[in-house]
Amino acid sequence: MERERSAEQRQYQKTIEDLYLETRAFRHNRKNMLIAIGGYLTSGNYDDLRRYIGELTAKSGIDDDFSAADGIAELRDDGLKALFISKYLECKNRQVSFRLLADESFSVDIRMGVLIELLGILIDNAIDSAAESGGGQVIVKLTALEGQVAEVANTFSEPPDVSQIFTDGYTTKTGHSGFGLYRLRQILRQHKKLGYSAEILDTFFIFRLLG
Repeated sequence: MERERSAEQRQYQKTIEDLYLETRAFRHNRKNMLIAIGGYLTSGNYDDLRRYIGELTAKSGIDDDFSAADGIAELRDDGLKALFISKYLECKNRQVSFRLLADESFSVDIRMGVLIELLGILIDNAIDSAAESGGGQVIVKLTALEGQVAEVANTFSEPPDVSQIFTDGYTTKTGHSGFGLYRLRQILRQHKKLGYSAEILDTFFIFRLLG
């Protein structure tokens, strides 16, 4: 049990560190940005957080506002909120459209640290793929539907071979190792309650976490 708590704490810390690193592209004092975002999250002050992110994106020359990530306000867990703000900012920096849709009643029957690691891998993979396609998009859904936990969809420049996505070293992305989804498969094998499905639908690759 102590080992599990320690693993969750390390994953939470990694999420915060990712948030810190990925905001550097906005040419703002990183320490002050992290303190500000952390303060808004802790207090639940999402209106001011939305305005603050809007100011950062305006300074970076990006016109979109924070409305595409409004689903963050529906999340109850601060680790998830930090993860999605981090990925939202990364998408802005890489000119990828990002949208989060979260059910108000979203909940999972697994440790939050595990979910954050799984989502982190899936969203990183989605962003990398979408960034290589013109007008790339990433859409994440957190659902309360029975039997389904999350859905991550992204556009691509080259369609992946769904039968090979978990193979160590397989990738369609330039300069990548293909380790991410292989690692995800290892995690899923350790948690028998979780399953997955993957498909290509029109111009999107869609990965679903089932549970």
